[in-house]
Amino acid sequence: MGNKLPFMPLYVQDLLSDEAVMLMSNAEFGAYMKLLCHQWVEGSIPAHQDRAARICGWEGQDTWEAVWLQVFLPKFALDGEGRRANPRLAAERERAIRIADAKRRGGLSRAKQKESSRDAGRSPEAVSPACLPVSVSSESESVQRGSAGGEGSTVIDPVRAVKGLAPPVQDGDDLPPQAFRSFAQRVVDGYPKLSVGPRNHALDAACRMLAEMHQGAAQTAGETVRDAIALVAGFASATRGAGFLPHLHRWCDDGWWKMSEEEWRAHGRDGRDVARQGREQGLERAQDAARASRAVEREADALVRQEAVSGPQRAAALEALRAKVGTS
Repeated sequence: MGNKLPFMPLYVQDLLSDEAVMLMSNAEFGAYMKLLCHQWVEGSIPAHQDRAARICGWEGQDTWEAVWLQVFLPKFALDGEGRRANPRLAAERERAIRIADAKRRGGLSRAKQKESSRDAGRSPEAVSPACLPVSVSSESESVQRGSAGGEGSTVIDPVRAVKGLAPPVQDGDDLPPQAFRSFAQRVVDGYPKLSVGPRNHALDAACRMLAEMHQGAAQTAGETVRDAIALVAGFASATRGAGFLPHLHRWCDDGWWKMSEEEWRAHGRDGRDVARQGREQGLERAQDAARASRAVEREADALVRQEAVSGPQRAAALEALRAKVGTS
């Protein structure tokens, strides 16, 4: 059994505009659809015509050979593993598998991040943002003089510190998501306001994103926060005017912040441009499928010609054998 996919895409307009499909009888079309469904589940169909006949439930062995050679063989090319597959459906199946695998990995990543967030929230040793060691400019610090030894201690506003050069930590230190709680609000404030979504979810997701960005990075926590704010600002600029944007918690957890600016701009394009590009891609796929189909048709024609040549030879040899047996 192949990969379990939730549904098989059916491009009705492409299907009904294929002359070879329109020339099929109802029985042939039904058998064709059963073969396509079998390929979607298994990844291919048998190359042997008798096994293919049993799969699609064809009745009448006397008519099946002609139908297989003339109708179905041009639609299913050899796949290099001794089986056959429709090229267009094979490409769609590979694409669906890639999408399903990406969603699965994203779900596992989100579950791991949420588990880490819960563990950090339960831990009594969770780091508070206000306790992070900092080093900032004079604009973001206030000095409170102590009485012992005449030395002072520096008190930092962790939110204002983002504007300076702080809060630095040791390069590569891994901080729990809750360590960035006070800074997450700045990420939320930079996201397009109408698409922030539930605020608590947005703050939690921003903390997880900041922790993931900082994990293993050779930079300070303050630099990580500034990078995140710059990413949010860049996304807002690239998608200005877009009809739909994901909520911030989806933007963080689904990895939108890892995309390139070009991918963001593609999402924010006018719907007519997206539709036009989709039509062009569909036409290109149809042309590729047509070329593959013509190649299979040439292969089928060669097989038919071979059968036409070898058939009479086999019949003559059989007749000679019968004559020999009859005279003996």
